[in-house]
Amino acid sequence: MGFKDQVAADAGVFLNVQEFAEDMLISVAGEAPVTVPAVLDEDSSDKQALSFPDGTVVYTSKLYLAQADIPFRPKAGKEISVNGVSYRVLDTALEAGMLVLTLEKVSS
Repeated sequence: MGFKDQVAADAGVFLNVQEFAEDMLISVAGEAPVTVPAVLDEDSSDKQALSFPDGTVVYTSKLYLAQADIPFRPKAGKEISVNGVSYRVLDTALEAGMLVLTLEKVSS
């Protein structure tokens, strides 16, 4: 088994709902909502949450899902809903066949 085959196999375990992933409802304006296995890593940020004097807090998370499972690719700057929670997409990347979205959530 080559390196790429091993990475693909590992992604299959990582995105397996019997292992790490959960079925999540993903919604983006203009697209039909989809339920896909995904991992939402809310502790992934290299930065601390940003707090502002008015009580607003900005959190950064990463969402991992199989590129093949989602019929659209959310773009940076767009709003996305994950299980009913609204986020703004900061960045999208492809890593080992997975779509990795860096998300921002603002709460007050």
